[in-house]
Amino acid sequence: MSNTTDRTVVPLRPEGDELRALRVENAELRTAMQARIVIEQAKGAICARLDTTPEVAFELLRGLARSQRRNLADYAAEVVANRGRLDGAIPAVRPRPGDARPRLLFFTTPTSGQCRKAEGWIAQILQHRRNHRRIKLITVDVDSRPELKERFRVEQLPTLVLVEDQTAKARLESPRGTKDIAAMLAPWLL
Repeated sequence: MSNTTDRTVVPLRPEGDELRALRVENAELRTAMQARIVIEQAKGAICARLDTTPEVAFELLRGLARSQRRNLADYAAEVVANRGRLDGAIPAVRPRPGDARPRLLFFTTPTSGQCRKAEGWIAQILQHRRNHRRIKLITVDVDSRPELKERFRVEQLPTLVLVEDQTAKARLESPRGTKDIAAMLAPWLL
């Protein structure tokens, strides 16, 4: 008779394999962190150039990178190098006295999912054929600017109000998609 006992064998990784795995993971995290930094820089440059929110800037950046089938971080690095120009050819859009562009007031709240959806739809429309140069987007957080909510009689969120020559020319409450917004803005778009 043999005196054997069941032993569970747990294979141990050699120290070299574990160290190699940690180095690979470290390199991947560094790459992701560098990409994130470049994307944030590009968002800031777009915000400064187009006078828009970081959310809209990111939607523009992501949408254009996708439409050109490019890596987001690579496209963001190009935008940073071009000081916020999205394709290297868009001239600076700076608010000037007497700027006659119509203003699109986007009444929103940061806690609403429907408002976030509408923000993406607006970004899609304004990036199409460089419409962001035709209309100036102004995001109004109704929690921090209740006087504007009252002045423009905003009852539902999100609400879009197009103002031209200090007069509200068009209004859209609770848009259901890009078609609703595009139809409202059609007279002012390319």
